[in-house]
Amino acid sequence: MIFILTLISCSKQSKIYYEYDGLVVTRFTDCSKDYILIGKHQNISDTLNSTFIKSSFSGFNSGMDAYMVFRSDRKIDIIGLGASFEKFGSNDSINLKDFENNIDFKKWEDNAKLNFKNIIRLSNVIKLEKKRNLGYKTEVQASYEN
Repeated sequence: MIFILTLISCSKQSKIYYEYDGLVVTRFTDCSKDYILIGKHQNISDTLNSTFIKSSFSGFNSGMDAYMVFRSDRKIDIIGLGASFEKFGSNDSINLKDFENNIDFKKWEDNAKLNFKNIIRLSNVIKLEKKRNLGYKTEVQASYEN
C-alpha cells in the first residue's frame, strides 16, 4: 500500500519549462529535490555555474509547494509553502521571498488570486500542479518533459 502511494505522489526525474512574457525558467525535479533556475537549460549540471533555488523535503508526509512569481522587472520570486528552500549563487534574478507573518502572506495570496496571470503554483505532485493552475487561470505556460 505504501509503495503504491509513493508511486502516485512522486514523479520521476523530469524537466519543466515555465515561460511568461518571454522569460523562461527551468525546473529539474527528482522526487524529493527540485532545482529552479532562470533560462532554458537541458541538464541539471547547468546549475553548477548558475544562481538557482533548491528545494528539498523528506519523509512520506511532506512535499514541495510554492508560488513562482514572474515580476515585471524580469526577475523571479519563489514563495515556499512546503519543503526547505535555499538559494545558491548571488545573481538577484531569482530570489526567495519570505513574509514576516502568516497574515501578510494571506493578504498577498488573496490579492494574487485576483490576478494570477504572472504566477504559477508549483508542487512535487505534477498532476496536482496542473490541476491547480488550470483553476487559477495562470498565463504562465508550462511544458512538462520526462
